[in-house]
Amino acid sequence: MRNRRSTHGRAFTLVELLVVIGIIAILIGILLPSLSNARRQANIVKCCSNLRTLGQACFLNSQAKRGYVPLAGYLQAPGGGGDFGAALNDSSRQRYSYVSSPSMWLVPIPAALAPHLGNYELPDDWNVMDQKLNDPEGPWKHFMCPDTDSRDRPKYNNDPNDANLKGQGVMLQTEVGGSGPMVWAHNTDYGFNEGVFGYHSDAKYSLNRLRGNIAKVRRSSEVALFTDAIPSKSNTIVGFEWISWAPSLAGTGPATLGDAFASTGRATTFDMFDVRRHGKRINVVYVDGHVETMPIEKGDLDRVFLVVP
Repeated sequence: MRNRRSTHGRAFTLVELLVVIGIIAILIGILLPSLSNARRQANIVKCCSNLRTLGQACFLNSQAKRGYVPLAGYLQAPGGGGDFGAALNDSSRQRYSYVSSPSMWLVPIPAALAPHLGNYELPDDWNVMDQKLNDPEGPWKHFMCPDTDSRDRPKYNNDPNDANLKGQGVMLQTEVGGSGPMVWAHNTDYGFNEGVFGYHSDAKYSLNRLRGNIAKVRRSSEVALFTDAIPSKSNTIVGFEWISWAPSLAGTGPATLGDAFASTGRATTFDMFDVRRHGKRINVVYVDGHVETMPIEKGDLDRVFLVVP
């Protein structure tokens, strides 16, 4: 009778296990960069979708508000006797959005665009609206980039009734109608172009602050509305940082994101670029509604205008 050597239940040798582990490690090393790049690309696409939505909301707002988009940034308008509408040349309140309590104050961009972002119903009270805007499933979600930690930021203070988070950006500061400064900061991963959204009552600055009148935007396919951004550490007020690209009021020529990047003086904000978010790339939505992704390099940023006199 022939002897048989059974191989049933034969264990792997140490060498064989090490070879298998080595092969698995090599495969993981090959696949991880591809998976990481795929995830980053998916986040870029989602971010672009958010910006496109904001651009569309601005267009819808302009149709409902006689050709105007919401105001944002540093608004300077003397006079009006405490009436914001009168101070902003909007006595009939048909250009911009307000809350009735207190005193018909102006609302920030997220609240003004809320009806066009999903018919969100916001209260007609400044303080209550402020808390409502911190709901991550409300208008805020359209201002969140998936490549950031927006949802995980700590609260601004220990008040259980205050939902404000740290890291907010100042979207609105007004000194109008003889009232003192009014500041509204909000959670946002996007900065806006103060050249389009900003307001200054002095006519000599009308080319660099269009007061929300997008009909005055020249070369709309080259002028930015919103971009990826982080709050500026170099420009703070009441504990929050600015989140607007601000072309110089005194400038007489065009201003671009390239000017902000190179600190040429044509744009006053220079440190809002987030080089880590999309691998040193930035997403931009333009006045005409299209979105682009480009490297954060001066040559590319020079093609993104803040103002075109």
